[in-house]
Amino acid sequence: MQASVSELAAAYGIENYKIFFATDSPEMTRMFMALDSRVFVFDQLAKEALEGKGFVMPGWQGWGRSPGLTPVEKGAYCEDETVRAFLDMVLLGYTDMLVISKRSSFTFAPSIMMAARQKPVCAFIDARGKTSFTCRSSQKDERHNLVLRTKAATGLAPSSRRL
Repeated sequence: MQASVSELAAAYGIENYKIFFATDSPEMTRMFMALDSRVFVFDQLAKEALEGKGFVMPGWQGWGRSPGLTPVEKGAYCEDETVRAFLDMVLLGYTDMLVISKRSSFTFAPSIMMAARQKPVCAFIDARGKTSFTCRSSQKDERHNLVLRTKAATGLAPSSRRL
C-alpha cells in the first residue's frame, strides 16, 4: 500500500499527505495504521465498538448480514451507522486523490464529487496476473497502468475476476 500510494501521489504532484482510510473493518484499520503512520480513520472508536458484529445498514436484515446483533440491537445502531457511512462518503469526496481498491457502490458518490472538483480518482485494476491503477481527474486526463506490478508482487490473493 505504501509504495502504491506514494507513486500515485507523486504522479499527481501531491506531497505531505495523509491517508484517509474508509472501512467498516477495525481489523483492516489496525493493520494499515500499523504499516503507515499517515493512515487515519473517521470515528474509529465507534467502529471498534461494533467489531465482529457485521455490517450494520438499513435493509441488511438477512441471515448472516450482522451475525453479532439481534434485529432489535441492529435497529438501535442503524441510524448512527447510516450517518457514519454517509460522512465517510462525503469526506472521501473532499480528498485530493481518491484511491478505490475494489468496485463498490460506496465510492460512487465520492467519485462524482471528485469529478466535479477535477481531482483524480484512481481505480485498482486486477487483470491477467498484473495489477495497476487507472486514474482520471477530468475528461481529458486519464492515465492508465500507473503503479504496474505483477500480482505476486502485490501480495494479493488470486482473483477470480478478470477484465
